Amino acid sequence: MYKRFGELSREEQLDIVTYWLDTGRIEVLDTYSNRWYTITMPAWQHKGYFRKPLTKPSVNWDHVAKEYNYMATDKSGATYLYKLKPHKSSSFFNSESYRPRADTFASFVKGTCDWENSLVKRPEQQQ
Repeated sequence: MYKRFGELSREEQLDIVTYWLDTGRIEVLDTYSNRWYTITMPAWQHKGYFRKPLTKPSVNWDHVAKEYNYMATDKSGATYLYKLKPHKSSSFFNSESYRPRADTFASFVKGTCDWENSLVKRPEQQQ
């Protein structure tokens, strides 16, 4: 499932440490609760579990037709846009209408979270 910090390659370790140096935060796994927590002062240990915080997929919503209000990634890795809030099934998000691909937009960023947590709502318009 997860690799301990000491089991990661040097490049993977450097990527995590560099992220922490750049942002001042990193996530650590509490093995008792099996939950990830954001910390600002890691005690780097070979037996510890560390990662960069997970991100959801994103797109420049100004490029997306106004009738699409949600975006989510299926288990297959494809990301779609939805007019109405979709419901999660065993491997994809259900929709009552045609769903265009979001990952065809130049501004699309995949994100690093699990597909089951990928649902994003269009931000509210500022007046």
